[in-house]
Amino acid sequence: MNISLTGRWELQEEWREIRKDGHFEVRKQSIVLWLRDDDMCQYLKKMTWTSYVGRSADTEEYGEGGDTESICVGRLRAADDDADAFLGGNGGDAAAAAGSWELTSRCCCPVRVTLEGKGWGSASAIEDDDLICAGSGSLDNVKFSVTLKDLQEKYTHTLSSLVPSDVL
Repeated sequence: MNISLTGRWELQEEWREIRKDGHFEVRKQSIVLWLRDDDMCQYLKKMTWTSYVGRSADTEEYGEGGDTESICVGRLRAADDDADAFLGGNGGDAAAAAGSWELTSRCCCPVRVTLEGKGWGSASAIEDDDLICAGSGSLDNVKFSVTLKDLQEKYTHTLSSLVPSDVL
């Protein structure tokens, strides 16, 4: 299989639903993968949600929260210049990697892009003016997997201008 997966892959999703308790909720998820040709990677998954008093987003907000999970050295934000600089792999802190990626397959199953490494996680939630949870910390074994087909069809692929042209 001769496929270049090097670069930045991003997926944005949104769900809207009325919960069982009658509150309307909007969930947004962003997943970003940074894949280098030396099999090193970074990954960031961010989920946010907002709930509303009524059955639509036109009513008063009731609560909000979110969580993040990453494979990275230190904390990682999708807007970080260092995250995209990671793709260039030119040394320094920006090139440091805490994870690796590979194509995996099992008998009769689709080919998957699988990422694994050390990272960071956080979560918080507030509803009806009450703090439900809040916390963060390092994670020793973060795994993420997506089928190659979904990666190519659902994610947006961009190549960093920091990646040397002979690598692509």
